[in-house]
Amino acid sequence: MSKDHLYDREAICPFYRGTKEKQTILCEGPFDGSYLGLTIPEQQLFDCQRKNYCNGNYRCCEIYRMVTEKYKD
Repeated sequence: MSKDHLYDREAICPFYRGTKEKQTILCEGPFDGSYLGLTIPEQQLFDCQRKNYCNGNYRCCEIYRMVTEKYKD
């Protein structure tokens, strides 16, 4: 992944990879070597997503649940 992103040290989600401009959260993708970018246009909703999921109860995040599937046998 390029170095044009920031890493939130408060993030606890194992699939969190950073944030980019324009309120984009970067996450591990559903297959090896892939990444997802979740862009949330409203700053308040972006902050809420990061606080509640990336930095909190990540097991309830839709992206976490999707990526977890690739690790199931």
